[in-house]
Amino acid sequence: MKKVLAIVLSALMVLSLVACNQENNQGGSGNSGGEKGTIALVIHRQDDDWSQSFAQGFEKAVKESGYDYEFLNPNGNLETQISNIESFTAKGVKAMSIIPLDVDAIVPAVKNARDKDIKIISEGPSTDHVMTSDGYGGGQQAAKALVEGMGEKGKIAIIDITATMPGVALRTKGFKEYLEKYPNIEIVEENRVMTTDEAISTAENIYTSHPDLNGVYGSFANATIGAGRAAKNMGLKDLTVVGIDGDKEILRMIDEGWIYATSSQNPIEQSAASVKNLIDQIEGKAEEKSEVVVDHVLVDKNNFKEIWKQIYGEDYK
Repeated sequence: MKKVLAIVLSALMVLSLVACNQENNQGGSGNSGGEKGTIALVIHRQDDDWSQSFAQGFEKAVKESGYDYEFLNPNGNLETQISNIESFTAKGVKAMSIIPLDVDAIVPAVKNARDKDIKIISEGPSTDHVMTSDGYGGGQQAAKALVEGMGEKGKIAIIDITATMPGVALRTKGFKEYLEKYPNIEIVEENRVMTTDEAISTAENIYTSHPDLNGVYGSFANATIGAGRAAKNMGLKDLTVVGIDGDKEILRMIDEGWIYATSSQNPIEQSAASVKNLIDQIEGKAEEKSEVVVDHVLVDKNNFKEIWKQIYGEDYK
């Protein structure tokens, strides 16, 4: 029986966080001195606000629960991420949360960890305990905002992610399926990127190749930021840019008018829910299969300051 934990972003306010060091691939430990064991985090990268906030929230939740905390960051390198998982397995941590760069590629490493009774929460086929967000709904929110911003006809482009991440794929699926009811909206180009610099370059090339473009969608933070920055660089105020994620730069560009709207997750709620699931597994309280699903909220010029406060625990600046 699958247990779904839905957490509504807009209903909660997030308290201020204690700042954490943003480690490189050597990672870091924040041992609380507890005797319960270690809960580890293997993230995918740390070059965006979501990832940094997720790691901060995860560490806070682990320490408050009396467990030791360790962390490794592969900086977007898949082979390094697999090595990170293997390293924590060799250390004998109690549990591990993994944000995979490729859900299929990590399967052998995760299977080895599970064979050693290490509790796992991740995405994809490697685990019975899944942490994700309502990516499909988020994509639909972004598509609805796009239509509101540019109208029911026009030409658009999609900037997607290079990595194999089911949650991100669901966002784009939701986005495209929402637009099926608008036959006069045409997707003229689709590209994949990983970094913000790649996204900026790709977006600028798209805008140059399609001077009559009306809108663009970014499926994750770097794509959304890149699309917004490219529009700003080229002075394209009439272009409707929408995307996913609530990074500070995205919210600032909503304020400035370069991004029309974004569908945001709350990394603090996601990390806290992930830690709770891992502890439930350790203590034998979890269902055989479970899924932590966090809802998205649409952010636009009407509520970006409120969402900033919810995610970052401080006033907009």
